[in-house]
Amino acid sequence: MTNLEKIRRKLQLSITPAEALASQFINSGIQFDHAVTLTFPNEPFDHIQAERYFGTFMQYLNERCFRRGFRSGKNRVKVFAIQEGLQYKRNHYHCAVQRPLHLSEDEFKKRIKKCWIKATKDCHAIVDIGEYYSSGWLEYIMKEIGHRDTTGISEHCYW
Repeated sequence: MTNLEKIRRKLQLSITPAEALASQFINSGIQFDHAVTLTFPNEPFDHIQAERYFGTFMQYLNERCFRRGFRSGKNRVKVFAIQEGLQYKRNHYHCAVQRPLHLSEDEFKKRIKKCWIKATKDCHAIVDIGEYYSSGWLEYIMKEIGHRDTTGISEHCYW
């Protein structure tokens, strides 16, 4: 029995870390607007390279949305992202994103698409943007987070 299992039994925790994280987001009051899936046109070599691409994407998106406000450190797009497909399927990111209030829906979606294509340097990059209706999206994107493995959570999240 691992230390984490011992702690869970001692505290009598019945929920997984993914469920605890999802409930934290739900209770925090963050109003995500968009459910976004970003798929790489070509497979990145590893988790680190994929994170670099995603970090570049977030840099471009923040600059396109906030310009000087981002450069001064005041504003950022609120996003929670998880990387999937490291071992057994096509590598992609699932994101919950909050649209900046000064942008329209269409304009924000265009910026997401353009920034992902620019970050991956390939016009065949796949972007799927949907409406964020409920907390079910958070639970879905956290399905691969295990008791020990949280490497899928992006280091470029901001909320």
